[in-house]
Amino acid sequence: MSLPIGWTCSRLDQVAKTATGGTPLRSNPEYFTGSIPWVKSGELEDNIITDTQEHLTEEAIQCSSAKVFPRGTLLVALYGATVGKTAILNTHAAINQAICAIFVDETVLDCGYVRYFLMHIRPDLLGKRYGGAQPNISQTVVRSTNIVYPPLGEQRQIARVLSAVQRAIERQERLIALTAELKKALMQKLFTEGTRGEPLKQTEIRPVPETWEIVRLDQIATIERGKFAHRPRNAPEFYGGSIPFVQTGDVSQCDGRIRRYTQTLNERGVAISRMFPCGTVLITIAANIRYTGILEFDSACTDSLVAITPTRGDSAEFLNHYLQTQQPIMDRMAPQGTQKNINIQFLRPWPVLRPSKEEQSVIADVLNTVDEKRRRHQQMRDALQLLFRTLLHQLMTAQIRVHDLDLSALDEPAVKAAGAT
Repeated sequence: MSLPIGWTCSRLDQVAKTATGGTPLRSNPEYFTGSIPWVKSGELEDNIITDTQEHLTEEAIQCSSAKVFPRGTLLVALYGATVGKTAILNTHAAINQAICAIFVDETVLDCGYVRYFLMHIRPDLLGKRYGGAQPNISQTVVRSTNIVYPPLGEQRQIARVLSAVQRAIERQERLIALTAELKKALMQKLFTEGTRGEPLKQTEIRPVPETWEIVRLDQIATIERGKFAHRPRNAPEFYGGSIPFVQTGDVSQCDGRIRRYTQTLNERGVAISRMFPCGTVLITIAANIRYTGILEFDSACTDSLVAITPTRGDSAEFLNHYLQTQQPIMDRMAPQGTQKNINIQFLRPWPVLRPSKEEQSVIADVLNTVDEKRRRHQQMRDALQLLFRTLLHQLMTAQIRVHDLDLSALDEPAVKAAGAT
């Protein structure tokens, strides 16, 4: 292998030591009542670990192969769904036998750089798994891994760049979560109190402003099921045209607004399907039931979706937000079976809040604004994740060198400002 000028390649065990932990006897529950954090492989998500799901006593450490490692220890998962993923301890903690702890020679390697290098070569590590239903890697595999690295100063700069991008991603994740909580609180308030400070009246479903009505869904909207049961593998002759074809997954993953689709139909497919216009509210009735979204384009729809179209001038946007608050209730009330389903008869009498059209518009605008803010944070997170993957690959393969980057944006105030936009 040709190395970049100034870079070195070593087996990991030539420049680092490794160790694993253990699991105290589960038959003694007292072992798990202590204060010592105990890390399991499922908790490794290329993250920083400050606390853990379970904690051990001193006696548990003494009576098992579990070991306590210091803050700053690099971990890599050997078993389970997270095999090959990493973490850094931000506290003293014990680990189980499904985790490998790595202690680098700090005169040669930067721990942060090694962590990112392991993230970069994770596909290679996964290729070395062995075993049955859930294959694993071993400590031997980790120890025999070749690590390629530049001089120590450049390693630290690479780790600094990648860490800054990760922090920016984490800030966007926090903002997404906070915005979701804000919407939840706003929906509770707006669908209970309205926007005009009216006195409340008690209804069969909840307290509402005294001028609001409670109506059946079929009193204010047409309710029509989609039409098309053929799957691509069974009827490929209907697929592959230019007409959007929305399916259950497109709605359950749309976060309230259906902006994309995974399949298209040709003219033959549309002839045996059913089209719905932009602005229609769709609700899933099979598999992932009760998810809703508003179509942002004309589309054919599968028979596992029901289209809801207001008929008396009511706001489809308001109705969509309100139906989102009904998802847990629908889930509980849906008929039970091997695969939970609902139908039009289930939806027709569904009680719907009905304020004035003007107040519907105000409430929908408020909630749409929050949704749009969350979407902007999601777009920023997605862009940063793409940037991280690109930088990880290019820096670890010396396609770009860290000294060629403008690092001024990594100053903490600048990074915070970027995350806030």
